[in-house]
Amino acid sequence: MIITFMRSVFSLFSIYAVRCRKIKNVLEVKKELKDIVNDWMVLGEELGVSSSKLKKIEADHRGDVERMTSEMITAWFNGSANAGWEQLVKALKEIGRDRIAHDIIERKC
Repeated sequence: MIITFMRSVFSLFSIYAVRCRKIKNVLEVKKELKDIVNDWMVLGEELGVSSSKLKKIEADHRGDVERMTSEMITAWFNGSANAGWEQLVKALKEIGRDRIAHDIIERKC
């Protein structure tokens, strides 16, 4: 019964992810990810930002985690033809940030 319930929840989650609105701008994403600062590099990798770009961001802004997060989001948004809420939600779930993924679905999808 619990497994069936979880499958239903996951199916519902998948349906919502498909119907997300288009991201308007990078600032919109930054607002949603204000709590992700400690995982910015892992999220960047999951979103497909190259490791060389992530290392450059880290070197250029060492110690300023908020700025590194912002630069990673900008790199992803500008470098991916598929940059969208669906991709972001999927990446957040992959790195274990389900609460943030759920919050985005509630507000953006």
